[in-house]
Amino acid sequence: MNILFVCTGNTCRSAMAEALLRKALADAIIHDVSVRSCGTAVSPLYRVPPPVIALMKAENIDMSGHIPAQITNKLIKWADIVLVMDDYHMQYLEAIAPGQRGKVFLFKQYVSAEGERQIRDPMGQPDNVYTETAAELKKCVNLLIEKIQGDKKTE
Repeated sequence: MNILFVCTGNTCRSAMAEALLRKALADAIIHDVSVRSCGTAVSPLYRVPPPVIALMKAENIDMSGHIPAQITNKLIKWADIVLVMDDYHMQYLEAIAPGQRGKVFLFKQYVSAEGERQIRDPMGQPDNVYTETAAELKKCVNLLIEKIQGDKKTE
């Protein structure tokens, strides 16, 4: 299974989701799932913000070398599941890859997380927003791991 996370700049939400899922897959000893991330509006000047690096370091994840990637049709086709962070990303993917609609989901809805259906962009916000976003992503990643493990039991 190939999972693609999408946000806007690929420096916060999708990058954290990718890193957290990679770690969770390793911890759960799940080897047949690949994960990548990208953004809808990436710039070569973008870098992972210091609060994200610090939050992921607390999870024993080094994101200092992450290079943001722009979404492409090749990446969308590679993915079995595309998990986006908000409605804008859903609309963007529907516009650039309408034939792939059936595999694109809001991350929180896909894992049935409660509350607001979108994951807030912390970029440029106070540090506590980064912390809240990271906690929300970690919760969703844990639910995704449960979903993957449940799917494996029914195979």
